[in-house]
Amino acid sequence: MDDLDLTGKTVFLRADINSPIDPNTGRLLNTIRIREAAITIRELSKSKVVVGSHQGRVGNYDYVSLREHAEVLKEYVGRNVKFIDDVIGPAAREAIKNLKQG
Repeated sequence: MDDLDLTGKTVFLRADINSPIDPNTGRLLNTIRIREAAITIRELSKSKVVVGSHQGRVGNYDYVSLREHAEVLKEYVGRNVKFIDDVIGPAAREAIKNLKQG
């Protein structure tokens, strides 16, 4: 990324933040991957960053929303992280259109 000027650009980051989930509570057990992704996101602080990911596989106990991941990511990044429960629909498009740098 050092060779790219991404200032003000919208950047899609496919982050591997799949994390261990407690089968009884559905809560995160470990946030190491989220912490590692935060390093890259901080490096993109002059960009408008859209993070895409998933958790688990459909039908498995660890297939849960990324809402908790977004809250943890917010703490590691030290900036506002807005969770959008949409991928390609109108809510996602509107959120991306309204992104602010940083």
